[in-house]
Amino acid sequence: KIQHSCEPNAVLQHRDEDVCGSAVVLALEKIKKGEPITLCRPQIEIEEFSLLSVDERHEILGFSCMCPLCESEKQIDDNWHFEMLHDEKRNAAYRVALTNIIAELKKDGLVHVLDIGTGSGLLSMIAAEAGASHVTA
Repeated sequence: KIQHSCEPNAVLQHRDEDVCGSAVVLALEKIKKGEPITLCRPQIEIEEFSLLSVDERHEILGFSCMCPLCESEKQIDDNWHFEMLHDEKRNAAYRVALTNIIAELKKDGLVHVLDIGTGSGLLSMIAAEAGASHVTA
């Protein structure tokens, strides 16, 4: 059984003596009995191909790949916000900025904060903690 993978365990080698588009399949690693032979279709070096983003690889392939490499990268892409939420330096900078501006604006009265594109609500919570009179998220 031959399948596609962005991390193939075999490659096709086209030789001058091969006719009618035939090729030799060379294993890149030991392939166990019953395990599929996986090939990468693009005509670029495998190392170069694996450095491309998931979207770039899928554009070259012409389909959305479900290989472990692409699936793991999709999961990372889908979870980008977790990294952002745990970025202490970034969040501390937002906390300082919001605290300072809310304190300054409170001198003139109530402070209403509108958080457009709220997402996780982190900035809204920081604004509320910083003393905003009202937060709309």
